Amino acid sequence: MFRKLFALSMLIALTTGANLTSANQAFAQPLPVTASSMQREETAVIHVDSRMDEPVAIYVEGEYVGTVLAGGDLYIEVDAGEHILRGVCDSGTYGPRYVELSGGETFHWELNGD
Repeated sequence: MFRKLFALSMLIALTTGANLTSANQAFAQPLPVTASSMQREETAVIHVDSRMDEPVAIYVEGEYVGTVLAGGDLYIEVDAGEHILRGVCDSGTYGPRYVELSGGETFHWELNGD
């Protein structure tokens, strides 16, 4: 699933003529989507809500899934079940945060620097 997001992000960046100064910019932020457009019975959504003034790299089960920009939001589609979340930024880390999600559920994870 994450590879599909990656490929779609690259395709859009390349076809829209986005001005990318480095290859990492094409992968840093998955396409914005709403939770309702992603949810299906067998999947859940993790909504990362950043109140930080710096970008935070987000990992699910130790795998990088995207970066939430300062003051931004990131929606991540995952299989229903147990997940370990972690956020990493220059000022420190968030997590590990252990969550168990049911199909169709949206989990709201607020990163606020506390």
